[in-house]
Amino acid sequence: MFENVVGILSGKWDKKEGKKGEIFRDVWKGFSSIRGYTAQPTLLHAYGFGVPQNRPRVMIMGIRNDILKKSNLKPVKFDPSRENTTFSSQIKNNGGLWLNSPIEYVMKEVG
Repeated sequence: MFENVVGILSGKWDKKEGKKGEIFRDVWKGFSSIRGYTAQPTLLHAYGFGVPQNRPRVMIMGIRNDILKKSNLKPVKFDPSRENTTFSSQIKNNGGLWLNSPIEYVMKEVG
């Protein structure tokens, strides 16, 4: 599990010569290359989970592939090389490994 501020999506290593989004590309490359796991990024808002703040957070969750195969979760394709869209438009509420809402999570856990 990885969590960071939304600014990481457009962050540069070098403010003058860097490329927009390069920090997130590097982070994503690291997480998505872990053998035996599937990683999924998403952009969540704290208020969607009952927190009285308007703080979007970038999350990356990894799940072991053997567990993923036994579940009904479907990863959503994420392409960090796409430059015609912002990362936030690709990962905002993308579903995949992330449930649609906290209510859905609670209902699954309760049965």
